[in-house]
Amino acid sequence: MEDSVSDKSLILFNKVRNVVDIPGHVKEASVVSEADDVRHLPTAAFADTVNRKFPIHTKQDTWMSSAYFNCQDKEAGFIGDSTEKVLEGACKMWGIDFESTKPTPVIQKQAAAVANVEYVYDGSVEASVGVYNMADVKTLVDDLQKNAAQYPWETRHSLANQLQHLSNHFGDHQTANSLFKFAGQGAGSTEDALKAIHIRRVNAGQKADGLVPTLDKLAMAVAEADEEGLTHPQMLYKVAGVLDVVDKHLKLDAHYGQGVQSPEDSLYTISWEKVASFKENSLTLSNGSIVNKAMLLANPIREYMDTCLGIDKTASDNEYMQQVEDLSRDLATHVAKQVQELV
Repeated sequence: MEDSVSDKSLILFNKVRNVVDIPGHVKEASVVSEADDVRHLPTAAFADTVNRKFPIHTKQDTWMSSAYFNCQDKEAGFIGDSTEKVLEGACKMWGIDFESTKPTPVIQKQAAAVANVEYVYDGSVEASVGVYNMADVKTLVDDLQKNAAQYPWETRHSLANQLQHLSNHFGDHQTANSLFKFAGQGAGSTEDALKAIHIRRVNAGQKADGLVPTLDKLAMAVAEADEEGLTHPQMLYKVAGVLDVVDKHLKLDAHYGQGVQSPEDSLYTISWEKVASFKENSLTLSNGSIVNKAMLLANPIREYMDTCLGIDKTASDNEYMQQVEDLSRDLATHVAKQVQELV
């Protein structure tokens, strides 16, 4: 099991923040112990004395250790009841309610905090209380959009999906469509994703260089997952989650809309409808270039194809496109260059 010290990637911390209300004494703490801080502590300063994990020497570390312990699958690497008992005792000593460090339903917590509307979620959007009409939905949507930076990405994403479902249920498709970024229902260019990561990397290098290797690995994964210049939604979801954690760690989220873009605005730049339209109206050449079909059908390009490449300009559009698609990589490079010059 991981604790707050060993969680270098902050992935588990992101989960903790999603499902547990972090108290003020932890948020306001100047620092939570890292590896160098606990290396010389006595064994008794850890709830897991065998593995020297889950430090309990300060109030904030005790809270973090308890939350990390409670947010992990005990079936995988369970370390025994003794650790839990030590954590409970440490919490009591520091005046912490151990039960408050256990997960709560994400949607219920989020909606209640955002709009003071009781919203209970148990796996289906119909199981909701307090959302009676579209006005209630719009209240939640408005608050989500205005206060997005206050909540973790996964929480924003989950709530947006439920609000989309409710909006469609009440027939307000415009409101549903407006949530596509929060809901993660879109795509983005690989270039934009890499740019968003690079911005965080520069800031991390100045303030928290320990995050740099994680961001470098993420950039590599994005580059390798490139699909015709676009990043797949599943990869975007992963990137958004990491950037959200980094933004909060570096306090970049305080500047959203003021020169810093949120993960959603940085990544989900194209709706699924536009992606479909883009693919329908574009042709991928053998060299990987993506070219607009209308440009390929323009008279100057058809003349060039006929004169230089022997593709009959009078052929049907489908036959013409098939011949262009079958060009060798070298010839495809020349075609892409001609189209670019025409633009």
